[in-house]
Amino acid sequence: MEEFINNILYYLIWIIEIIGIAIIVFGTFYSLIKFAVEFYRHKKDPKSSNSSIKLVLANYLALGLEFMLAAEILRTVTTNRTLEEIMVLGAIIILRAAMSLLIYWELSYEEKKELLIEKKKNKSTIKPL
Repeated sequence: MEEFINNILYYLIWIIEIIGIAIIVFGTFYSLIKFAVEFYRHKKDPKSSNSSIKLVLANYLALGLEFMLAAEILRTVTTNRTLEEIMVLGAIIILRAAMSLLIYWELSYEEKKELLIEKKKNKSTIKPL
């Protein structure tokens, strides 16, 4: 029975990792296409929409890393590992968690920046009586 559960978990971990990779690849290509479209649409000012494209890519990267982190945690829990392997996996988990935190920090910074830009635009379009 234990071997059956380990086999199921092995394939489940594999599927979760594939989902994480697919999300990252999809998000990268989607952001690249979005960047190309915006670049050709705004040839004079290509930086005008870069922050929104960064946000899209960062969201996909964060989500993909979360899936891969979940798979790594499942792998650590389900298999018997030596102390050295556990230390390496712990380092991988810490690095992935740090990357996710940095991406979320960047997301919140970019979102705040976009909100400030939006407020400034709204203030400049309002005309006094």
